Amino acid sequence: MMRQMRDATKPIMIAVAFAFIGLMVFTWGMDITGQSALGIGDIGRVNGDAVTYDAWQAAYRNLYDQIQRSQEQPVTTQQNKEIEDAAFDEVVNQLLIGQELRRRGIRVTDQEIIQAAQLSPPADLRPQFTSEETGQFDITGYQTFLASLPPEQLMLLEAYYRDVIPRGKLLRQVSSGIYLSDAELWQLFRDNNEQVEVRFVALDPATRYEDSDFDISEADTEAYYQDHQEEFAVPARASVKVVV
Repeated sequence: MMRQMRDATKPIMIAVAFAFIGLMVFTWGMDITGQSALGIGDIGRVNGDAVTYDAWQAAYRNLYDQIQRSQEQPVTTQQNKEIEDAAFDEVVNQLLIGQELRRRGIRVTDQEIIQAAQLSPPADLRPQFTSEETGQFDITGYQTFLASLPPEQLMLLEAYYRDVIPRGKLLRQVSSGIYLSDAELWQLFRDNNEQVEVRFVALDPATRYEDSDFDISEADTEAYYQDHQEEFAVPARASVKVVV
């Protein structure tokens, strides 16, 4: 168990580190009011919030190190240019997400963090407590490991969940309207494919004709009635009066 716990410490630190870097990217350059501070270090703005050089540099260094670890050759000039662009996009995305979270009033409570930490470990940590034979997650072993973490690592884990949980809430809100029920799909299909045949007589209300313009005899009227009696049929009706 102790060896398993020691092996698990590394992935949790990696997972938390990546999330914490994302959190720093979002928060660096912001003052205590949540608004971006003016300064010569700003390299852009997103709806009034500053994209700071420090935030971009942190994202750039993180991406650069990832690419360098994934290959033996040094990072090329072209790769470096792509990393620079990706780092800027990452900072912008972080700001946009943060703005949308604030606009929607999405927050995370301490209880939500505790529950998530106990039941939903970071993806990189979960395999350490999953049986290779059965694929079953050892929740007891994981919670024992969690209880053994020093305060410093627990604070990093808390920062991880404070960043991840609101994003999950935002994703659920944004994607809630994507799912369509069978009835909605059927109605959409009918709206796009249903066809009907319609016969009509064009009538211009502005155009009027006098009765004298048409020569219709009584014989013509009688013949039309005999041929279309069903159109003039009136269902039987009864009138009842009750005296009490």
